[in-house]
Amino acid sequence: MVVIALCALLAVSFFVDPFVVQLAEAAKNPVLDYIMPWFSHLNTIVLVMVVMTSLFLYEEKKKKFIVPLILSFFLSIFLTLMLKQVFARDRLTDVIYDFQAIGISLKIIDYSFPSTHAAMVFSIIPILEDEFRKIKYFWLFFAIMVCLSRIYLNMHYLSDIIAGVLIGHIIGHFALHHEAKHGLSKRVLHRL
Repeated sequence: MVVIALCALLAVSFFVDPFVVQLAEAAKNPVLDYIMPWFSHLNTIVLVMVVMTSLFLYEEKKKKFIVPLILSFFLSIFLTLMLKQVFARDRLTDVIYDFQAIGISLKIIDYSFPSTHAAMVFSIIPILEDEFRKIKYFWLFFAIMVCLSRIYLNMHYLSDIIAGVLIGHIIGHFALHHEAKHGLSKRVLHRL
């Protein structure tokens, strides 16, 4: 049901993208200019969504969910980066990574669709909803703030975000299903 709702929302979002961009521009202010980059920073996301969550799972004797959490996080990154190359949608603000090593320069354009940040944070939400019902709203709030920060910072359109949320949601449920069916974490944790 959530997937159907997200697909419908994605279809509509393409039509409201220009309006949301204008709304984000109108919302610019010094307080949000200070706060939003923090939510958008990859280190913050890894610390809050991966490290803190893994520690919670470990402390609560729910270690078997650490492997699906990490799997869903990195799978969402991989899949969205591949899809960005397929769709090649330009960002509102150009992002070009310049890798230089041994006299070789490689410039990679980071496209907009779908949002890797949204996919990363929402790939973890299904695991948290399942295991931390009482505090799931903290993580949900954080995930939403990450998504809003990407729009606020002119890094993504609303449709990019919704596509990332959809992908993350599907990957998170896939990781949970895979864990329940195949017990991947038992094999991984047994070897450690």
